Amino acid sequence: MKERYPIEQAIFLDDLFIIFVDWLEEFSERFPKEVGLPFFCNVRANLITPEKVALLKRGGCNTVSMGIESGNDELRNGLLKRKMPRDTIVEAGRMLDEAGIPVLVGPHGSKYRRMLLGREDKAEDWEVYDARTGEKVNVGPTPEHLFQTVETPQECMVAIAKLCIRPNDTWKGRSIKLSHYIDLHKRYYGTMPRDLNLFVRTMADVPMTMKDEITAILDAKGWKETVIPDPTLLPRMIRKKKE
Repeated sequence: MKERYPIEQAIFLDDLFIIFVDWLEEFSERFPKEVGLPFFCNVRANLITPEKVALLKRGGCNTVSMGIESGNDELRNGLLKRKMPRDTIVEAGRMLDEAGIPVLVGPHGSKYRRMLLGREDKAEDWEVYDARTGEKVNVGPTPEHLFQTVETPQECMVAIAKLCIRPNDTWKGRSIKLSHYIDLHKRYYGTMPRDLNLFVRTMADVPMTMKDEITAILDAKGWKETVIPDPTLLPRMIRKKKE
């Protein structure tokens, strides 16, 4: 399948995907070896544990959708009978955040929408070290948010594609991810993404079939080429110290 189609992401929509630890252990061991793709999956907050988060991370999970039904405790637990305390939801988000796995929640989770949101306009928030040189580089909002509310299935699809973008993408991987992000944004919103310039590091990242259109957008935004780094936040990981 990977040889025939340019697949960059697997999506699992089973609401009970993480219910059995023994199954998740086997999956996290075999999936990276036999498939080797990052994946998105659905989770329930009351099924999240540190062990399961670690297994998701090991298996290649890069985004999850967490159904909390409502940010209103009375509505969620009384009317909808979810029996899920707010602390459970917040703690699940915290554990996923620590693992660097973004969470998407529906519109009824709007009470939590201020959790773990990034600021794409604050360039200093996206600076990391290039482990090869020790230089500080801006990698852009990749991912921009770790806990995000989405209002519609269409917005969710676009957000999944966007949140898959990572600082350590190769030029080929970034090109494919941008192609997916642009295609879905055009399909559901009818326009090119307004923040496209934030995700192009060099012209090698630009999908070849869209090169002219994207180049015009980059020129209009005053975009400047940077580098494709080996990103790290830890000074001890720098292989060559800056002189």
